[in-house]
Amino acid sequence: MPDYFVPPHHKGFQALKICGAQTGSFNDCSLAEIEPGGGGPSPSHTHPHDHLFIVLEGEATLEIEGKKISVKENDSYRVPGHLSHSVWNESDQKVKMLGISFIPIFP
Repeated sequence: MPDYFVPPHHKGFQALKICGAQTGSFNDCSLAEIEPGGGGPSPSHTHPHDHLFIVLEGEATLEIEGKKISVKENDSYRVPGHLSHSVWNESDQKVKMLGISFIPIFP
């Protein structure tokens, strides 16, 4: 179970720290819904910006340099853009995830 906490001076409020401070310039943010068996791109791709993928519902599979990484609901994973990558739904339920793209100051 993720570690929720109550921030100081809050009540009836729980937070889940997804990531700390990111270094770099924020590029964009997208909400994606991936059907079972869906995903992409195919073939995998690279680009100058990194992604922070946050799975809101379901379980996503990231393929990075040919290695599969499972990202479960309420979890996140940073993908360096210079590594060949794609995102897939290998489960039998829809995946909802947030993708934040940013240019890192350093890799």
